[in-house]
Amino acid sequence: MPDLGAKVSFIKSETFQFFPAGKFQNFLIFYRLFQNTPEIVRILHRHRDIEDLFEET
Repeated sequence: MPDLGAKVSFIKSETFQFFPAGKFQNFLIFYRLFQNTPEIVRILHRHRDIEDLFEET
């Protein structure tokens, strides 16, 4: 299901999506599609400053 999850709106350069990590709802899995294959970029706790963490990459 390569289009699972919501789009990350604050990143304009690439298309990232995220969704909660199953029964661990406080963790979010961020991924992008690379040649039609999901590539996990980060797994973060939902209470982190996510926008700031993505600016580091």
